[in-house]
Amino acid sequence: MKRNFRRSLLSLFLCTSCILSSYAKTPGKTDDTDIETVFNSGIQTDNDARVIIKAILNVIGLKANFEIKPANIPNATAIIQKDKRYILYNPSFISSINNSLHTNWASISILAHEIGHHLNGHTLVKGGSNHKVELECDEFSGFILRKMGASLKEAQAAVNGLCRDKEFPTHPGKKSRLKAIERGWKKADAQLKGLSSFIKDDETTPEDTLE
Repeated sequence: MKRNFRRSLLSLFLCTSCILSSYAKTPGKTDDTDIETVFNSGIQTDNDARVIIKAILNVIGLKANFEIKPANIPNATAIIQKDKRYILYNPSFISSINNSLHTNWASISILAHEIGHHLNGHTLVKGGSNHKVELECDEFSGFILRKMGASLKEAQAAVNGLCRDKEFPTHPGKKSRLKAIERGWKKADAQLKGLSSFIKDDETTPEDTLE
């Protein structure tokens, strides 16, 4: 039963649309307490999803200008409908992933992956998903999750738990996707370490400067 459950989730994951829109508009106010609560409990409500989207965008300094809504769809997708930008998600799908993989980072990585399609300009290219665009979004997801505090294992949880080694016409196999996530994660890790090193080296007092 567990194997069939994961295959079902994999099927849903592979069907996620690559049609992404501009940055997001997240109605309502969120704060650090909200984010910490959602990280601990997982995405349970529409507002929880907005909190996570805002947290992802804060990492790269962007403001949201799309609406996120629960919808009767197989998984999650970002689309443009009648000149309006949306991220739609199935709450049961998101909850099932987190419960199955025992980490709330799984759903966060999927949302980050979807945002990556837009930020990499994939919506401007006809033809839908392919290996190149999927790996670019996996790398983006790894980068975002490291900046948000996830370990490499947590950043890779969704792909590692749901994807198979076999390649598909629209999606690469697990090994390639894990490597892409690792590349993004390591880039963010190097940036964070570099910033910490810079701050430490720059910690001088006026007296030190005068000497």
